[in-house]
Amino acid sequence: MRLITIIFFTALFTTQGYCQGTISANRNEILLNGLWEFEQTSDAFPPASFTRTCPVPGLIHMARPVIDDYKTFFLKPDYVENIDSHNLLELDYIPKYSWYRKKVYLPDTLAGHEAVLVLKKSQFVTHVFINGFDMGGSISCYTPIAVHVSKALKYGAENEILVRVGDRAWLPASAAGSVDKEKVHYLPGIWDDVSLAFTGKFHLQDVLAVPSANDSSVTIKLRVRSFYPSQVLYGDPMNDTAKIVLAIREKSTGKVMATREYFTRIRRDNSSVTEQKLTWNEIRLWSPDSPFLYEVVAAIFDGGSRSDMTSRSFGMRDFTIDGKYFKLNGENLILRGTNITLHRFFEDPECAGLPWDSAWVRKMLI
Repeated sequence: MRLITIIFFTALFTTQGYCQGTISANRNEILLNGLWEFEQTSDAFPPASFTRTCPVPGLIHMARPVIDDYKTFFLKPDYVENIDSHNLLELDYIPKYSWYRKKVYLPDTLAGHEAVLVLKKSQFVTHVFINGFDMGGSISCYTPIAVHVSKALKYGAENEILVRVGDRAWLPASAAGSVDKEKVHYLPGIWDDVSLAFTGKFHLQDVLAVPSANDSSVTIKLRVRSFYPSQVLYGDPMNDTAKIVLAIREKSTGKVMATREYFTRIRRDNSSVTEQKLTWNEIRLWSPDSPFLYEVVAAIFDGGSRSDMTSRSFGMRDFTIDGKYFKLNGENLILRGTNITLHRFFEDPECAGLPWDSAWVRKMLI
């Protein structure tokens, strides 16, 4: 049985390196973080030239040379002002479009794959252009933006990725843009990781692990995006069959604890949700004193070929409320701590890139 498990896990993790650059161990993914060309315009047309750079992730206050409104955003008054609240629509500057540009060479070996550009977080009113093609936009500010960009990419050539970000004042009421009466300025920008993921026709859009320590199980929920064309003519297929392979392993040791293989129906040109419950013996519970982690590795196959694979970490624990008490794994838990007004901190000129400095964040929190 142990030999079978080893063979299964080795096959699951066998992968090819398709592209130069930063490639993840799970799927073919190019991380696009770093310095991007940057410029601002007063209208929605791209700038004639880019005279600045700005780090991604970050916000527009990190652009160099600094933006024209930098002193307005970070004005420090000479006296104390007693203001009850701020109205986000009472602006002391003229809103502009912020443009990010990145040029990426893609080798011929990636041709034939489906490509998804992922911006984990960007604010406000984000729009993507690839090689001059309009790929669509999003009003999401705190959740990932995933854009299917396959048709616009060139292989064996350089590609221009252009991202336009709007101002908070332009965000529609239906968007989760946040309103904070103690904030004066809302700074736009791409403030989380950006990557290009290359997969087959089935793309693992989301993977969620829902643990239950009480019965030693975890429910794995998958959202699968199909890039097969939707039904056009009568008789054309509307769905396809995909094989899902799941493995639960200890994150620190890689020891496989449970596996599952099953088939599911995926709706074409759409997102489909599927889930499976896995159990195993001798689980190790997660707690603040012993933050032991497991990892679920999910792979999806189209016919005999692997289409995509990714992983997520999780801890085995039950968190419940019993009257006025919180309980972790059945024991009373006293929560101590506070919250951090992160988006107010962005208005501090000394903020700079500290929120994206992992060592600084850990030191501050601990």
